[in-house]
Amino acid sequence: MIGSATIALLVLSQASTSNGTYDFNERFKELDQVWVATSDKARRSSAIPKIVAANSAFQANRLLDACKALDEATATLQGRGLTTGDAVSLRFDPPFVEPRSTARLKIAWAYPPATASAVRVQVGRQSVIATPGRELTMEIRPDQVNPDLLQNPEIGYLMPVQVGTEERSVFLSIIKKPKERLAALKLTKQPEAQCLYGFLQKAFDSPENLTGDIPLIHYLFTAELLDEGRLRLERADNLPLVEHKGTFFRATFPRQATQGLNVVIALPNTAGNENTFFEAYGQGRAVTEAMRRNWAFVSARADDSAVEDVVEWIQARRKQSIANVFVIGHGGNGRLAYDVADLKPRPKAIAALAPVTTVTIPAGIPVFYGVGKQDLLAASKAQISQLSPAKGSEIAEFDPCEHWMIAAESIPRAFRFFDQHVGR
Repeated sequence: MIGSATIALLVLSQASTSNGTYDFNERFKELDQVWVATSDKARRSSAIPKIVAANSAFQANRLLDACKALDEATATLQGRGLTTGDAVSLRFDPPFVEPRSTARLKIAWAYPPATASAVRVQVGRQSVIATPGRELTMEIRPDQVNPDLLQNPEIGYLMPVQVGTEERSVFLSIIKKPKERLAALKLTKQPEAQCLYGFLQKAFDSPENLTGDIPLIHYLFTAELLDEGRLRLERADNLPLVEHKGTFFRATFPRQATQGLNVVIALPNTAGNENTFFEAYGQGRAVTEAMRRNWAFVSARADDSAVEDVVEWIQARRKQSIANVFVIGHGGNGRLAYDVADLKPRPKAIAALAPVTTVTIPAGIPVFYGVGKQDLLAASKAQISQLSPAKGSEIAEFDPCEHWMIAAESIPRAFRFFDQHVGR
């Protein structure tokens, strides 16, 4: 039954998705989370053909098929069948709202489900029945769902949503006067604030293109603090987006600022962006491993000069010296990890996850190769053995494991490999 709180529905005649890329990324992160939590090798092995199918569909730009295959893989890992509710897509449109105002939760479909059965979607005391082929919008007062928000009026809030029997959550930023504050940043002279302003302007204009888990309020707060000088760049420990010489990246630094920084620079595969290593690949395992060692971690969008640009930014803009650089590359973009022979300081080691063989290995730099036994896209353990890697290199094969899951599996071992080369 629909609760007493105000609710409004918009029913459209055509089936639609909220956004193919958004739906894909949300499902990829869920698969990543479930894969890490699943120790049953039989379930992992059964899920691999479905993950391979998702990869093939993604490469062919068939995002609906890719989303369905990802959900099938997740369900297989969980030991269940696919349900109608799995196909439901949720996002706030726009992803921000003023305090004590109504937010719009868009309920759509990532792909046509196998059955036409309806699904109940519930937020707080409000609920609606979602039918395949129909798109709905729920109008929700966040402070009626969680009265504590009245005491904390500006926040990035993870709104709980019940879809059938499944508990989900959707990010919503609660921001005072968001458009006025964005307009005030237009004339900022601070370079990092300028980058964040450009991102926010696009996000406000086209929120359907957002794919990361960072609430918009974090981007806005960071830009305002940098613009006003209340946050010094060299003291910032978490920057959601930076642009330097055309390279975009996300960075986190040890809270205790030190000279002689150890830095890990990571390049995701062709399906990823600067958020992938932070939000997927073992639920951000690489970030956790770096922080445990008091190292900086940077994930960059693939670009021919990405590693060089990140190093230059840390030295020139953040004004920190670098003791050791380590580079991680995944899949097709992993080739960029090898193109570092002339970098200063020269990388101490490289981790190539799901590596390709059509690359030139830089002389003298030890390489950790993470290989999935069921990976059909990358080089095999036997092929890598013929590359004559540098002294001290290591090949690790993981079974069962395919192309997308190799990062989650191999990152802890890759960092132990890096440990062997610190200070050498």
